[in-house]
Amino acid sequence: MRKLLGLVILFALFYAWPVESQQQTILYVNRTDPSCDGKSPCYTTIQDAVDAAQSGNIVRIQAGTYPEQVSIEKN
Repeated sequence: MRKLLGLVILFALFYAWPVESQQQTILYVNRTDPSCDGKSPCYTTIQDAVDAAQSGNIVRIQAGTYPEQVSIEKN
């Protein structure tokens, strides 16, 4: 019984232990300002930002018209 209780406590601690969250990176896109008003990383096309993005990243797109087709293919 003690071994079972110990395993249950160990199991509960393992799944309740806070996991270090991945730092979210914001990728900026601005077609008319290649410096994104000083924000980095900065891209001039949505596709470039999508290609550079990793899981959990955020892509912020400046308002405007972006004449491109975007393909998102990540595993």
